[in-house]
Amino acid sequence: MSFSKLPRELLALIVGNAKTRDALTLAATNHYYYEVLNNYVYSHFIQHDPNSNHLLQWTCAEGSSFAQATARCALRLGARVDETWRSSSQDGDGDNLSHVPLLTAIDNGHIGMIDLLLA
Repeated sequence: MSFSKLPRELLALIVGNAKTRDALTLAATNHYYYEVLNNYVYSHFIQHDPNSNHLLQWTCAEGSSFAQATARCALRLGARVDETWRSSSQDGDGDNLSHVPLLTAIDNGHIGMIDLLLA
């Protein structure tokens, strides 16, 4: 049996045990996997990964139409605009820098992303 012929529920179980990056890569391989897995992967990532706010942080830094669509999906599936993401970068005192998605969008001048986060 081909992997693509597996029932949706079984694909979701398999993807639930994969790393988020691997699951998103599989979801991006064709329209069928995207349709079946994309919302599941984002939802699982947002609910279970301690670094899930990094997704919104990235979208706010990027600001492209793809990033806005990703942010819209993440917000719809439960990503929180008010969560702070701590990066591995450090300030002058050696403390890890904290980032809030809205401030990142403002710093980068991404008006569309700002509107999305404030909606």
